[in-house]
Amino acid sequence: MKLRHNRICQIWAWRSCSRRVVGADGRHGAKPDPHGLLFCCAANGVDVSETIMVGDTMADYMAAKAANVADFICIAEDAAHRPDLAIKPENVIPSLELLPELLRGRGDAILQANAN
Repeated sequence: MKLRHNRICQIWAWRSCSRRVVGADGRHGAKPDPHGLLFCCAANGVDVSETIMVGDTMADYMAAKAANVADFICIAEDAAHRPDLAIKPENVIPSLELLPELLRGRGDAILQANAN
């Protein structure tokens, strides 16, 4: 889990990343329970309504829905392989490396905040 967390920070060239890594073995429960996601938002001072969850499983998507996040980005080979048809096809990317490009194209503020 920690290795993947560090890789995400490296991909996006973030100056800082949360040091909190929450997994199913922690005290917040496993997805689709939203408590781990809600904890991460609270611990980082991020409003859930301004949060985008990125995941690749039905459990990820269900946690995002249960937490009532702003949006869900799905990592899948193509839109036909997304875990739920309710996930917008335009929110499907084949790898995390494409996430900054997708967010830039959407005009999401998360990249703007980390670019400064």
